[in-house]
Amino acid sequence: MSTPPITQNATAETTIEAEAEPRSYGGYAGKVRRFALTVFRPVETRRLLSLREGECDRCGRCCRIGYVCPMLQEMEDGSSRCRAYGVRPPNCRKFPITARDLEDVEGRCSFSFRAEPALAATGGGR
Repeated sequence: MSTPPITQNATAETTIEAEAEPRSYGGYAGKVRRFALTVFRPVETRRLLSLREGECDRCGRCCRIGYVCPMLQEMEDGSSRCRAYGVRPPNCRKFPITARDLEDVEGRCSFSFRAEPALAATGGGR
């Protein structure tokens, strides 16, 4: 499936299609997005992570997005662990950053996300 190139005159529909398309690339678009968030927008990343709830159940699904990470070690009890846990990259440490990231593991993750609080309405002037 080919996506039309996005130009300055792109319509909203074209943009939406182009944003939806990367899911077919095996999760690589999500990896790039998470990398950019953790490296270039650390304050935003911390804010997004404040909405995350739950704990990692060590299933290893996040280590199989796009490819099987060579640091993933499968345990006899069915869980998994990271051989480089203490020095793993920030995007691995912080997965999932948003509810959107759960799509990369087909929703099978022990984490969930609270809804973002609505922005408080400003009172205008005094």
